[in-house]
Amino acid sequence: MKPLDRQNCEVYLNQLASPIEPEVRDLIFEWTRGYPLAMNVMVQAVNDGLDPRKEEGRAQMLARLIDQVINHKGLTNIPAEEQKPRYFSALQLFAVPRRFNLVIMQELIEAFSPELKRESSLAYLGLPKEINEATDALNWNMARAGFSVDEPIRHIFLFLLRSQQPERYFAIHNFLAKTNLRLANEVVGSDRTRYIREYFYHIASNTTVPFSLELLMQSLQIIGKEPPEILVQFREEFSQDKELKETLGSHFAAVQAAIQAHLFKDQH
Repeated sequence: MKPLDRQNCEVYLNQLASPIEPEVRDLIFEWTRGYPLAMNVMVQAVNDGLDPRKEEGRAQMLARLIDQVINHKGLTNIPAEEQKPRYFSALQLFAVPRRFNLVIMQELIEAFSPELKRESSLAYLGLPKEINEATDALNWNMARAGFSVDEPIRHIFLFLLRSQQPERYFAIHNFLAKTNLRLANEVVGSDRTRYIREYFYHIASNTTVPFSLELLMQSLQIIGKEPPEILVQFREEFSQDKELKETLGSHFAAVQAAIQAHLFKDQH
Protein backbone atom coordinates (compact mmCIF):
# COMPACT_ATOMS: atom_id res chain seq x y z
CA MET A 1 0.00 0.00 0.00
CA LYS A 2 1.27 3.46 -0.92
CA PRO A 3 1.94 6.13 1.73
CA LEU A 4 -0.92 8.35 2.84
CA ASP A 5 -0.65 12.12 2.65
CA ARG A 6 -0.89 14.17 5.83
CA GLN A 7 -4.62 14.80 5.48
CA ASN A 8 -5.46 11.11 5.13
CA CYS A 9 -3.13 10.27 8.00
CA GLU A 10 -5.17 12.59 10.18
CA VAL A 11 -8.39 10.92 9.02
CA TYR A 12 -6.95 7.53 9.95
CA LEU A 13 -5.72 8.70 13.37
CA ASN A 14 -9.08 10.34 14.10
CA GLN A 15 -10.80 6.99 13.69
CA LEU A 16 -8.77 5.32 16.42
CA ALA A 17 -10.53 4.36 19.64
CA SER A 18 -7.83 5.99 21.78
CA PRO A 19 -6.99 9.59 20.82
CA ILE A 20 -3.32 10.41 20.21
CA GLU A 21 -1.81 13.74 21.25
CA PRO A 22 -1.06 16.20 18.41
CA GLU A 23 2.67 16.17 19.17
CA VAL A 24 2.79 12.38 18.95
CA ARG A 25 0.73 12.49 15.73
CA ASP A 26 3.37 14.76 14.22
CA LEU A 27 6.07 12.27 15.17
CA ILE A 28 4.12 9.37 13.69
CA PHE A 29 3.90 11.17 10.35
CA GLU A 30 7.52 12.33 10.52
CA TRP A 31 8.79 8.82 11.21
CA THR A 32 6.57 6.89 8.78
CA ARG A 33 5.79 9.42 6.03
CA GLY A 34 2.30 7.93 5.95
CA TYR A 35 3.33 4.32 5.26
CA PRO A 36 0.31 2.40 6.68
CA LEU A 37 2.24 -0.60 8.00
CA ALA A 38 4.72 1.60 9.85
CA MET A 39 1.91 3.81 11.17
CA ASN A 40 0.14 0.75 12.57
CA VAL A 41 3.34 -0.33 14.31
CA MET A 42 3.73 3.08 15.94
CA VAL A 43 0.05 3.34 16.91
CA GLN A 44 0.23 -0.07 18.56
CA ALA A 45 3.38 0.98 20.38
CA VAL A 46 1.64 4.11 21.67
CA ASN A 47 -1.31 1.97 22.79
CA ASP A 48 1.19 -0.22 24.62
CA GLY A 49 2.38 2.79 26.58
CA LEU A 50 5.48 3.79 24.62
CA ASP A 51 6.18 7.49 24.14
CA PRO A 52 8.37 8.49 21.14
CA ARG A 53 9.22 11.76 22.91
CA LYS A 54 11.13 9.86 25.58
CA GLU A 55 14.46 8.16 24.99
CA GLU A 56 13.35 4.70 26.13
CA GLY A 57 10.10 4.83 24.17
CA ARG A 58 11.91 6.12 21.10
CA ALA A 59 14.45 3.28 21.21
CA GLN A 60 11.75 0.62 21.59
CA MET A 61 9.68 2.09 18.74
CA LEU A 62 12.70 2.10 16.45
CA ALA A 63 13.34 -1.55 17.35
CA ARG A 64 9.72 -2.41 16.50
CA LEU A 65 9.94 -0.62 13.16
CA ILE A 66 13.08 -2.55 12.27
CA ASP A 67 11.54 -5.86 13.33
CA GLN A 68 8.03 -5.52 11.95
CA VAL A 69 8.51 -3.26 8.91
CA ILE A 70 12.05 -4.00 7.73
CA ASN A 71 12.75 -7.59 8.80
CA HIS A 72 9.25 -9.03 8.49
CA LYS A 73 8.22 -7.04 5.42
CA GLY A 74 11.17 -5.70 3.46
CA LEU A 75 13.50 -8.66 4.07
CA THR A 76 10.93 -11.41 4.31
CA ASN A 77 11.92 -13.16 1.05
CA ILE A 78 15.56 -13.67 2.01
CA PRO A 79 15.99 -17.43 2.51
CA ALA A 80 19.01 -17.41 4.84
CA GLU A 81 18.79 -15.47 8.10
CA GLU A 82 22.53 -14.74 8.05
CA GLN A 83 22.09 -12.84 4.76
CA LYS A 84 19.63 -10.31 6.19
CA PRO A 85 22.28 -7.91 7.59
CA ARG A 86 23.88 -7.72 4.13
CA TYR A 87 20.63 -6.80 2.41
CA PHE A 88 19.66 -4.45 5.25
CA SER A 89 22.98 -2.64 4.80
CA ALA A 90 22.52 -2.42 1.02
CA LEU A 91 18.97 -1.08 1.16
CA GLN A 92 19.79 1.46 3.84
CA LEU A 93 22.76 2.74 1.84
CA PHE A 94 20.76 2.95 -1.39
CA ALA A 95 17.86 4.65 0.39
CA VAL A 96 19.89 7.87 0.73
CA PRO A 97 19.97 8.73 -2.99
CA ARG A 98 16.60 9.36 -4.61
CA ARG A 99 17.99 7.96 -7.87
CA PHE A 100 21.22 6.24 -8.75
CA ASN A 101 22.91 4.36 -11.56
CA LEU A 102 25.55 1.64 -11.52
CA VAL A 103 28.37 4.20 -11.28
CA ILE A 104 26.91 5.80 -8.15
CA MET A 105 26.04 2.36 -6.74
CA GLN A 106 29.63 1.17 -7.04
CA GLU A 107 31.09 4.37 -5.61
CA LEU A 108 28.68 4.33 -2.66
CA ILE A 109 29.52 0.73 -1.83
CA GLU A 110 33.26 1.23 -2.04
CA ALA A 111 33.08 4.39 0.09
CA PHE A 112 30.60 3.31 2.77
CA SER A 113 29.93 -0.44 2.63
CA PRO A 114 33.12 -2.20 1.49
CA GLU A 115 31.70 -5.53 2.68
CA LEU A 116 29.42 -5.35 -0.39
CA LYS A 117 32.27 -4.62 -2.79
CA ARG A 118 32.52 -6.75 -5.94
CA GLU A 119 35.58 -7.83 -7.87
CA SER A 120 35.00 -5.56 -10.90
CA SER A 121 32.71 -2.88 -12.32
CA LEU A 122 31.02 -5.49 -14.51
CA ALA A 123 30.19 -7.55 -11.43
CA TYR A 124 27.87 -4.77 -10.23
CA LEU A 125 25.58 -5.18 -13.23
CA GLY A 126 23.52 -7.92 -11.61
CA LEU A 127 23.39 -6.41 -8.12
CA PRO A 128 20.13 -4.39 -8.52
CA LYS A 129 18.30 -7.48 -9.80
CA GLU A 130 19.76 -9.61 -7.02
CA ILE A 131 18.62 -7.14 -4.36
CA ASN A 132 15.16 -6.78 -5.85
CA GLU A 133 14.64 -10.53 -6.12
CA ALA A 134 15.48 -10.89 -2.45
CA THR A 135 13.62 -7.83 -1.12
CA ASP A 136 11.22 -6.58 -3.83
CA ALA A 137 12.23 -3.08 -2.76
CA LEU A 138 14.73 -1.86 -5.37
CA ASN A 139 13.46 -1.01 -8.85
CA TRP A 140 14.13 1.14 -11.89
CA ASN A 141 12.24 4.41 -11.46
CA MET A 142 11.08 5.60 -14.88
CA ALA A 143 10.26 9.12 -13.68
CA ARG A 144 13.72 9.62 -12.17
CA ALA A 145 15.57 7.62 -14.85
CA GLY A 146 17.48 5.65 -12.25
CA PHE A 147 17.28 2.94 -9.63
CA SER A 148 15.58 3.76 -6.34
CA VAL A 149 14.43 2.04 -3.19
CA ASP A 150 10.62 1.93 -3.11
CA GLU A 151 9.30 5.08 -1.47
CA PRO A 152 7.52 3.67 1.62
CA ILE A 153 10.45 1.59 2.83
CA ARG A 154 13.01 4.18 1.69
CA HIS A 155 11.72 6.75 4.17
CA ILE A 156 11.83 4.21 7.01
CA PHE A 157 15.46 3.39 6.21
CA LEU A 158 16.30 7.10 5.98
CA PHE A 159 14.71 7.85 9.33
CA LEU A 160 16.47 4.93 11.01
CA LEU A 161 19.83 5.95 9.55
CA ARG A 162 19.47 9.58 10.59
CA SER A 163 18.28 8.60 14.08
CA GLN A 164 20.86 5.93 14.78
CA GLN A 165 23.90 6.99 12.70
CA PRO A 166 23.65 10.72 12.03
CA GLU A 167 27.34 11.14 11.13
CA ARG A 168 27.08 8.42 8.48
CA TYR A 169 23.77 9.85 7.24
CA PHE A 170 25.22 13.30 6.62
CA ALA A 171 28.49 11.93 5.25
CA ILE A 172 26.59 9.96 2.59
CA HIS A 173 24.58 13.06 1.62
CA ASN A 174 27.81 15.06 1.36
CA PHE A 175 29.39 12.34 -0.79
CA LEU A 176 26.35 12.19 -3.08
CA ALA A 177 26.24 15.97 -3.47
CA LYS A 178 29.84 15.97 -4.70
CA THR A 179 29.28 12.90 -6.88
CA ASN A 180 26.18 14.33 -8.60
CA LEU A 181 27.93 17.64 -9.22
CA ARG A 182 30.92 15.83 -10.74
CA LEU A 183 28.70 13.71 -12.98
CA ALA A 184 26.74 16.80 -14.06
CA ASN A 185 29.97 18.13 -15.52
CA GLU A 186 30.49 14.93 -17.52
CA VAL A 187 27.15 14.68 -19.35
CA VAL A 188 24.74 16.90 -21.28
CA GLY A 189 20.99 17.35 -21.72
CA SER A 190 18.37 15.92 -19.40
CA ASP A 191 20.90 13.72 -17.58
CA ARG A 192 22.83 16.83 -16.59
CA THR A 193 19.73 18.55 -15.19
CA ARG A 194 18.83 15.41 -13.21
CA TYR A 195 22.26 15.36 -11.61
CA ILE A 196 21.98 19.04 -10.71
CA ARG A 197 18.56 18.53 -9.13
CA GLU A 198 19.94 15.65 -7.04
CA TYR A 199 22.91 17.82 -6.11
CA PHE A 200 20.41 20.36 -4.80
CA TYR A 201 18.62 17.64 -2.80
CA HIS A 202 21.74 16.23 -1.17
CA ILE A 203 23.38 19.54 -0.37
CA ALA A 204 20.14 20.75 1.24
CA SER A 205 19.82 17.47 3.17
CA ASN A 206 23.24 17.91 4.76
CA THR A 207 22.14 20.21 7.57
CA THR A 208 25.57 20.00 9.22
CA VAL A 209 26.70 22.59 6.66
CA PRO A 210 25.07 26.07 6.56
CA PHE A 211 22.76 26.48 3.59
CA SER A 212 24.32 28.47 0.76
CA LEU A 213 22.11 29.84 -1.99
CA GLU A 214 25.22 31.20 -3.69
CA LEU A 215 26.70 27.69 -3.89
CA LEU A 216 23.56 26.36 -5.56
CA MET A 217 23.52 29.21 -8.02
CA GLN A 218 27.14 28.56 -8.96
CA SER A 219 26.19 25.00 -9.87
CA LEU A 220 23.57 26.30 -12.31
CA GLN A 221 26.35 27.60 -14.54
CA ILE A 222 26.91 23.97 -15.53
CA ILE A 223 23.53 23.80 -17.25
CA GLY A 224 23.27 27.46 -18.22
CA LYS A 225 24.32 26.78 -21.80
CA GLU A 226 21.86 23.95 -22.41
CA PRO A 227 19.15 24.56 -25.07
CA PRO A 228 16.05 26.49 -23.93
CA GLU A 229 13.85 23.38 -23.95
CA ILE A 230 16.19 21.65 -21.48
CA LEU A 231 16.18 24.69 -19.22
CA VAL A 232 12.38 24.82 -19.28
CA GLN A 233 12.27 21.13 -18.42
CA PHE A 234 14.64 21.70 -15.50
CA ARG A 235 12.56 24.60 -14.19
CA GLU A 236 9.33 22.61 -14.40
CA GLU A 237 10.77 19.50 -12.78
CA PHE A 238 12.24 21.60 -9.99
CA SER A 239 8.93 23.39 -9.32
CA GLN A 240 7.04 20.06 -9.17
CA ASP A 241 9.56 18.26 -6.97
CA LYS A 242 7.67 17.96 -3.67
CA GLU A 243 10.44 16.20 -1.77
CA LEU A 244 13.01 18.77 -2.84
CA LYS A 245 10.60 21.55 -1.87
CA GLU A 246 10.24 20.04 1.59
CA THR A 247 14.00 19.57 1.93
CA LEU A 248 14.76 23.16 0.91
CA GLY A 249 12.03 24.43 3.21
CA SER A 250 11.95 28.22 3.47
CA HIS A 251 14.72 28.45 0.85
CA PHE A 252 12.64 26.86 -1.92
CA ALA A 253 11.02 30.06 -3.18
CA ALA A 254 14.35 31.92 -3.26
CA VAL A 255 16.02 29.09 -5.16
CA GLN A 256 13.10 28.91 -7.60
CA ALA A 257 13.28 32.64 -8.27
CA ALA A 258 17.05 32.48 -8.69
CA ILE A 259 16.72 29.62 -11.18
CA GLN A 260 14.26 31.64 -13.24
CA ALA A 261 16.50 34.69 -13.19
CA HIS A 262 19.78 32.84 -13.79
CA LEU A 263 18.80 30.34 -16.46
CA PHE A 264 16.68 32.64 -18.57
CA LYS A 265 18.57 35.90 -18.26
CA ASP A 266 20.02 35.59 -21.77
CA GLN A 267 16.68 34.94 -23.47
CA HIS A 268 15.31 38.46 -23.22
